[in-house]
Amino acid sequence: MKSEQFLKMIQVEPSSNLKSRIWEDIKKQEYKKAKINFWASLAGFSVSLVAIFPAIVYLWQAFSQSGLSQYLTAIFSDGGVVLTYWRDYLSLIAESMPVFEVSIFFAVIFVLLLSLRIMIRNIKPTFLIA
Repeated sequence: MKSEQFLKMIQVEPSSNLKSRIWEDIKKQEYKKAKINFWASLAGFSVSLVAIFPAIVYLWQAFSQSGLSQYLTAIFSDGGVVLTYWRDYLSLIAESMPVFEVSIFFAVIFVLLLSLRIMIRNIKPTFLIA
């Protein structure tokens, strides 16, 4: 009994348009995925583009408060002294660097560039339907 059912199953032929229907379904899924990726990356790009301006202001204020600019101007005014005490000078710059603010700024830049990359990759599949 089972062998008869197996033989009947083997003899069943797929429809002639099965390949084209599968291909169309794959294309629809790829289009849907590209569309979602594009709009999500556009939202991320927009948010990070808006967030970059407060991040720049926050970083600028942190640099102003830390006094790092005064230490950096010493390179041009007293270059010989800086070369003599370069180890102490580098540790002084490292200690006065506003690390948290710099990391926030670079995180915003990273999200901006990453979302731009994803958006560019998905712009063609989203708007040019084959």
